[in-house]
Amino acid sequence: MKNNDYYRTTSGGNAESYFFPRAGSSASTDTIYNMLDENVTCEGNTSVGTETGRTVIRIGMWDFSRNAIATKLRELADRKCWVDVVYTEMGGDVRSILGGHDRIQLYRISGSYIVHSKYMLIEGTYRGLRDTKWVITGSHNYSDQALREDDEALLRIRSATIHDQYRSNFWALRAAGVPQS
Repeated sequence: MKNNDYYRTTSGGNAESYFFPRAGSSASTDTIYNMLDENVTCEGNTSVGTETGRTVIRIGMWDFSRNAIATKLRELADRKCWVDVVYTEMGGDVRSILGGHDRIQLYRISGSYIVHSKYMLIEGTYRGLRDTKWVITGSHNYSDQALREDDEALLRIRSATIHDQYRSNFWALRAAGVPQS
């Protein structure tokens, strides 16, 4: 018998792990949505983020089709966070939610290449801590199937060193991508 709800979290030190699938049908049971909704503040940084102290959210994703995450990212951009996404596949609703915002940049990897990575980088204020760097990575796509049906694992870690290594990867992916308007 298939079990579509063995969602668990564990933590130790500066890391927290999450295991899926997670039961539910609303944004309140969407782990990534909640990470953004409950933890990101867009202003107040002095040494990381943008030159004006804004928090930056960078996402490298194969499949991005969860509308709740896209809606939350747009709300954060409205609050002056910067959002930068490199992707291979993106649902039409997500594309229309994220498109056309001056603080959201989208880059598509296409052709014979894909983004197999699945990560989000947060540089700025997160969990009430200013000037921090976070990595949220694992096997988890931003799709309903990854959240509700698949056997997935996710790791959230606070580390400037690890963040900066992922950010270098992100910049290489973005340089290979095609800007989307």
